[in-house]
Amino acid sequence: NYDIPEDPDLYVHRIGRTARAGRGGIAWTFVTPDQGALLTAIEKYTNTEVPKQEYDDFEPGPVPADVLAERQRDAERRNQAKDRGSREAAPPPVEAIPEDERQDLFPGGAVPKSPPTRRLGGRVRTRRR
Repeated sequence: NYDIPEDPDLYVHRIGRTARAGRGGIAWTFVTPDQGALLTAIEKYTNTEVPKQEYDDFEPGPVPADVLAERQRDAERRNQAKDRGSREAAPPPVEAIPEDERQDLFPGGAVPKSPPTRRLGGRVRTRRR
């Protein structure tokens, strides 16, 4: 296997074809560090540990141009998302609000000094994964 399927069930089906009708067999799967979560999902699904074998004398070749381009696009998307921040405009600072209007915004005159401790950041957590 040169790649790990996204679905652990497909991986189990693929590996099951290695040894048919009671025969033995060995399946090799090449895993890169960014595919570690997929391998962990497979191990949980099958309730087994896939043995790891490393080759110390292996030296990877150059990274393909399409992979470098995809990494660059991903980095640009992350930077743009970070620059955008929240989708909502930031409220004006409290000092910019006239004193008489502050009472309407903050009942009792208690003006917050900092934002709330936890913010969802546009994402709502659920119990589903």
